[in-house]
Formats: sequence, structure tokens, C-alpha cells
Amino acid sequence: MKEQASSLYAQKLAEKGYYRLAFDPSYTGESGGWPRRLVSPDINTEDFSAAMDFLSNEEQVDQERIGILGICGFGGMALSAASNDPRIKATVASTMYNMSENIENGYFNSEDSAAAAMRNGQRLLSSGPLISERRTSDAPEAWWIPCLRMHPGL
Repeated sequence: MKEQASSLYAQKLAEKGYYRLAFDPSYTGESGGWPRRLVSPDINTEDFSAAMDFLSNEEQVDQERIGILGICGFGGMALSAASNDPRIKATVASTMYNMSENIENGYFNSEDSAAAAMRNGQRLLSSGPLISERRTSDAPEAWWIPCLRMHPGL
């Protein structure tokens, strides 16, 4: 949550001259929704893409130099988002392990069922520049982008 480590990361990045956006993933911290404290690789990967929708339309942001930072368990979600969204040009995962991969493939990639292969294939098929370009063009007209709120003082 941004009230924990991400505010510190955001402050240090600001000191280095980076534009930054800190947000609470869906169902955590100040983000709304029910159930509370839900962690979902699909939903939380979407949170990073929603942040990309916002940042891709900010005038002061160079779209060719947008990076993301995922902290703790959300580091895995950041890696998943980066593998699916070509607008993300750099990724940092400050984490002990990739929780998203463990949920999807089992510990040490032990899940090798047809269902796991299908999930992986669908994820790859759903990615690509056409989807991300459409999201960028649609975002200025959106009346709601999930979970984004500029944190005061960042």
C-alpha cells in the first residue's frame, strides 16, 4: 500500500526528477471495493494497466519512457503487467518471489496441466500493441479509471 513503502520509493524517485504515480491496488488501502484485502493477479495486473492508461495521457510524461515498480507481492503483478502491456518500457519488482507466477503455475512451476497451458496461451494472445493503443486512446474519454488517485504530497 502506498502508505507503507511505495510513498518512500515515490519520494526518492521524485528527488531524482521522475514523474511518479502511487496508488493502492484494488480493494486495499484507500482504494474502494469489496471484499477488502483481496489479492488477485488478474485484478491487480489490470490496476497497473489502468495506471498506464492514465500516465499515457499525461502531457508531461514521455510515453516511450514509462516504467513501473511493484513492491512486495505486487512485484509479480508488475511483471505480469509488463509482459502484457507494451506501453511499459521498464519494470522493477522489489519482491521475494513472483506471486502471480506461483498462483498461475504452482510452486516451482509444478502446475503443468492443460488448463495451465490454456491460461498461459490466452494471456499471450490477449496482449499486444493493439489493445494497449486502444486503451490509451479511450482513456481521456473514460468517466472512470479503476483505482487511480493522485496521492497528495507526491
